[in-house]
Amino acid sequence: MIDDETLSCPPEGGAMKKAFLGYLVPGLIVVYAISFGLIAGHLVLPLKHSAIEFTGYAARWLGFAYLSLASFMHFHFGWGLSETLWPHSQKGKWSSLLIFLTSLFIAICLHSKLL
Repeated sequence: MIDDETLSCPPEGGAMKKAFLGYLVPGLIVVYAISFGLIAGHLVLPLKHSAIEFTGYAARWLGFAYLSLASFMHFHFGWGLSETLWPHSQKGKWSSLLIFLTSLFIAICLHSKLL
């Protein structure tokens, strides 16, 4: 994680970190997930030394996983760096994490023809 942060504690940082990791990066992830995953049905899952291409329903489920990743980043950095919103960010972060893991599992199962 960035700066050895935990999921249950608020992140450290200022306005630049909040704007960049809480709004800009999640916004770019949302645009990528919607335009390529949900609409076009073709997404790439980057790995350490390679990448896996997802198409069809698997790409759409991976798009949902990317949307939940963007939601998690927004709740953690966008809301987490706000003194008034931080207490409310916990439910959003844990919900996003649950949706991410479920969507990623379904996408991988569809891609490998297990479902």
